[in-house]
Amino acid sequence: MFPARPTEFRRRAVYPRGTVACQACGTAIRVYRLTTLPEEFSLRCTDCGARHFYSPRTMQIEEMPERRRKPRD
Repeated sequence: MFPARPTEFRRRAVYPRGTVACQACGTAIRVYRLTTLPEEFSLRCTDCGARHFYSPRTMQIEEMPERRRKPRD
């Protein structure tokens, strides 16, 4: 009925997401696959349509809560 230890709670899963700011308009561009990024990569802004080169060093990392109802094992 009760957990074995009252301090044992299931942690919510999180996933990392990177964001870079568009050099033309400043809109945040989100990057979801952080492990496969090369030293320099190109992204297109969804608002203004400009394409620029970015570095993973300039990216800010955010940890977002998992959106799935059924957790991965």
